[in-house]
Amino acid sequence: MTEPVPLLAILERNYFQLFELPEQFPLDQSVLNDKYLHLQKVAHPDRYATALARERVMAGQLAAYANEAYHVLKGDLSRAQYLLQLTEGASAQQGTSVTEPAILMEQMELREQLEGISQSQNPLLAIDQFANDITVKTQKLKQEFGESFSRKAFEHAKRIVNQWQFFDRLKQEVDDLAAELEEGN
Repeated sequence: MTEPVPLLAILERNYFQLFELPEQFPLDQSVLNDKYLHLQKVAHPDRYATALARERVMAGQLAAYANEAYHVLKGDLSRAQYLLQLTEGASAQQGTSVTEPAILMEQMELREQLEGISQSQNPLLAIDQFANDITVKTQKLKQEFGESFSRKAFEHAKRIVNQWQFFDRLKQEVDDLAAELEEGN
């Protein structure tokens, strides 16, 4: 029979280690969910009702750490950023600018397209098509990141994450505009 791992040792693990997952981009969400639920049971306050105050505090810290880790690993972009942070010691910071001219032009054109949607003949159809285009581009970036990261091409992976962040923000703006357009109809 193995000894239970002390809570303090668990809190020193990175998010992948916490859930006993390989440090890679592809992730089985059902495995992550199962391991998260298991950790939540382990750290549940009822299990520590009669424990020392220190153990109760540590269990609460474990639950909070597991929540944070779960939300980071659950999201594709946040998981990609975290992987870069682990490998490079510094994350692809949100708001890092893209300096490649072709990418900057594409971003400017996409912003102009988004601004013109409300003036189009059928704005709801236009926003739907635009959202689909963004989804396709995001899926392509996700695939490119996975390939770059697995080849250990971290600089390229970082550039992909920077582009991906733009599309993530743009998708939020698209969702906001779609909600406004639907309210107007």
